[in-house]
Amino acid sequence: DSSSWSREARRTTRKESRETKEEKAVWGPENMAFVGCPIAVLGRGSSIAVSGKAQCEGLVGRSRAARRCGLRMVASQEQQHQQQVGEAPSMDERQPFRSEQIPHRLSLGERARTVAHVCRTGTLCTASVKHEGQPFGSHVDYILNEQGQPVLLLAESATHTKNLRSNAKCSLYCQPLSNSGQGGGRCTLVGTLEAVSEEEIEELRDTYIDTHPHAAQALSVADKFNFYKIGVKDIYFVGGFGVTATWVDPAKFESSEPDPLAFDAPEIVASMNRDKREELATLVKAFIGDVELEQVSVMSLDRLGFDLRVRTSSETKEYRIAFREKVTTRFDVQSSLTKTLQEAWERANGFEDSWEGVEERPVIMYYANVRK
Repeated sequence: DSSSWSREARRTTRKESRETKEEKAVWGPENMAFVGCPIAVLGRGSSIAVSGKAQCEGLVGRSRAARRCGLRMVASQEQQHQQQVGEAPSMDERQPFRSEQIPHRLSLGERARTVAHVCRTGTLCTASVKHEGQPFGSHVDYILNEQGQPVLLLAESATHTKNLRSNAKCSLYCQPLSNSGQGGGRCTLVGTLEAVSEEEIEELRDTYIDTHPHAAQALSVADKFNFYKIGVKDIYFVGGFGVTATWVDPAKFESSEPDPLAFDAPEIVASMNRDKREELATLVKAFIGDVELEQVSVMSLDRLGFDLRVRTSSETKEYRIAFREKVTTRFDVQSSLTKTLQEAWERANGFEDSWEGVEERPVIMYYANVRK
């Protein structure tokens, strides 16, 4: 029954917590904000920032009210310090959600690589020969090779191919259909068109046809279609409306692996937002606090946790809710979500004592927008 399942879940969680205690994740860079604390812009390298991080880490294990009080104190100290020395925060400090170091979250390289991996089709932008270099967009299919370079099968007679013969500079815009619109993640791969070696064609041909079956017929026509690849020079990644929008280091994009839940995540997110509204409201109460909630939505999900957007009458904030367990499959993530919602219900309904001795679930606020 549910009570025995709950006891078993807590025993399992305590065991996992003890096993990973020595490997606890660092709470993140100084400019991250924690539950109950307004985003604190902590000057990197300042003495207050260093002591602030130590104070934040020292709050782990205290009651939620004590942590909130202490974190507000840390933020207040840093704000006073900045007023004294006249520091002007940088763009990255004013918008800490751009940071590569948000704890328990995929890196920017992993997120961009995941988007490009899921898409399989995109908009190829070339410089028009007919219109003297005007940007020209056209639909193309592609797959990624091991280096994260898009591999395209282009018709030699196509307008975009003619444009590329004149000017090899191009970009590929990628956004999954399952996550379309302003709120969806997308990326633009900027680079130049390059030839593909015969050896690489042999390696990729079957994968390309498996992904795009119509390619088999195109390849049966001699010299009409050929493989090309885009040598990626830079990547621009947008995580959603009003959140992350930044350039990604190409080396980090190349070395990153797509998230293993990439193809399952959209369906799971949609199901959570459709069927678990009450449970999500309880989760906010348990892990974030009592707020005048207007709307709560899961924005994204991956192997490390999920992003939760919390909207009130005066502000919108986004939080990272981390998984305690290792997650690599759809079954894993469904199990972890069930445990997270069960824990939230128990904490919100007066059963917090049953979670004593279990490592605090990481909940990090990484974005806030106050509406005037």
